[in-house]
Amino acid sequence: MFVEVIVPVPLANVFTYWVPPEWEAQMVSGGLVSVPFGKKKHYSGLVYRTVQTPPDAIETIKPIEKVISGKSIIHPEQLRFWEWIAQYYLCSWGEVSRMVLPCIIRSKEKPPVKMRRRKNLKTFTGNGTEQITWR
Repeated sequence: MFVEVIVPVPLANVFTYWVPPEWEAQMVSGGLVSVPFGKKKHYSGLVYRTVQTPPDAIETIKPIEKVISGKSIIHPEQLRFWEWIAQYYLCSWGEVSRMVLPCIIRSKEKPPVKMRRRKNLKTFTGNGTEQITWR
């Protein structure tokens, strides 16, 4: 069994991955899977659909790494709406998924905002009192 996965990258198609037999029952349209992409990157992708026949370039197909959610996290109507958005705005499904899904769900990449811990600095004023400032 194979699945077509929407990966949150700005490329104009879905990507086909091989499903190991132990995960075939968990493959549903709208489910979340972890997939390798390129040589070193890994993404959480959305299952678009399952297919039984392999594509032409079967030797280059990689297996999915794991099933994150065996249940659909989006409604089929939303997938059709994503397709309309991609056609209307001339963008890829990956770009649409990147804008619609929260970053904690869509990939293993770092969130866009990094939380930093503030440092407590003590300074002394000229009159002998202590002042605490935050940086």
